[in-house]
Amino acid sequence: MAKQKVKYGVCHVCYIVDGIKEKKHLRYCPVCDAYICVECFGNLPKRALAAVKKPFLTKEQKNFLKNN
Repeated sequence: MAKQKVKYGVCHVCYIVDGIKEKKHLRYCPVCDAYICVECFGNLPKRALAAVKKPFLTKEQKNFLKNN
């Protein structure tokens, strides 16, 4: 089954970079394999930082993103 292209939840970039757990309207990025808010979608430096930090997330942080 294909992933939803739009949903309401926690932005992966905001969570990974800033620790923000606020729910927002999100778009799916197939390159990043992440749901990203409108503000972060156009912020390439912030997205790049999230991509660098993503492999170092704890198991709990990964589960949080998966479930939200």
